Formats: sequence, structure tokens, C-alpha cells
Amino acid sequence: VASPVAAPARPALAAVDIALSSIPPGAVVEVADGSTTRELGLTPLTTKLPVEGAVAITFRRDGFAPVTKAINPKHQRELSVALPPVA
Repeated sequence: VASPVAAPARPALAAVDIALSSIPPGAVVEVADGSTTRELGLTPLTTKLPVEGAVAITFRRDGFAPVTKAINPKHQRELSVALPPVA
């Protein structure tokens, strides 16, 4: 008699899609990974980020002050910021 086969455990999500946008659009998006910073592209964009732990996302555009926000991809799947104009 064969024993019942247990369903395989679902693997934990390593990365999730995060939608990033800015007002105005066209901001450069950077993510800080520990001591390094990498550019992700221009808003609006969707990118993959690790599901575990918070990361700092910085939005930059000429003529506007940069904005940095922390995001925890485990709980938040989109982030939109308004960039304040510089005087």
C-alpha cells in the first residue's frame, strides 16, 4: 500500500514586483542595498525587489529636490512620490 504523498512546500518569494512612480514622471530611481546604490531606471517603472527587509528608494530629477523613502516589499507593492521643485 502506497503512503500518501505530501504536497511540496511552497517556496518563499525571493523577490516581488514593485511599481514606482513620481510627479513629475521621468525621475531617476535608485535603490540602496547596504553600502551600494544602484540605478533602477526612470519613473514610472516596475522592478523586482527582495521581499525580506526594507530598502531605501531615492527619486532624483533635475530641477527638483531628491526624495528618499523606505519601502518594505513584503507589505507594500507600490510607491509614488511628489518631487518638490527647487527654488
